[in-house]
Amino acid sequence: MAQNRRSAITYEVYRPLIRLAVGLIILVLINWLLTSLPMISALSIPRLPVSINAIISMVIGIIMISLLFNFRQDFVPRLEQAMPSFKELSEIVHAATTLAMIVVAYVMFDDVILPFMSRFTWVYPLIFLLIALWPLVILIVTLIRSSGKIADMATFGIAKTRGEVLECPHCHAIIPGNASYCPNCSEKLTVIVAQGSTIKCASCGIENS
Repeated sequence: MAQNRRSAITYEVYRPLIRLAVGLIILVLINWLLTSLPMISALSIPRLPVSINAIISMVIGIIMISLLFNFRQDFVPRLEQAMPSFKELSEIVHAATTLAMIVVAYVMFDDVILPFMSRFTWVYPLIFLLIALWPLVILIVTLIRSSGKIADMATFGIAKTRGEVLECPHCHAIIPGNASYCPNCSEKLTVIVAQGSTIKCASCGIENS
């Protein structure tokens, strides 16, 4: 059961993150490739102070924002289902993706918008800064508020690796690594040992198979 839960977390959490990272990397490479072609750079639209490269970057930026938005809509419910005891993670992901979308828009839209704001270029970063303040504050406050849970997760990971604690496969409670019964649900614990490996007796410390 614990193995199934770990597999579910791997599939529900890590897979969408990796897919998002791969998608963003591909879009960045496409943007670099298209804007580097000399024939595209030589093109120009009459009476329009915006280059073709700027328009391409804006379109790629819109696709990136759409990818981030769809990721958030799909990922947050999966995260809540995979890690129900850490509700703050959903708020962190929501604020972080919103902030990422704002940064992408700021970076990818500047060459399209700034030519029309020649006398007020200072307004462009100010507008995006004001937009980014709210998700930034939420992200910082949520991280500070959930720092205890993050520390507990890191501590549990280290202790579990060292065999000091383990997770009950029945009720998922954190129990001592040498326990024979779960003190929370009273279920008997079975140790699965790989062929050829040894374990230490909890009473006398002698290794046996």
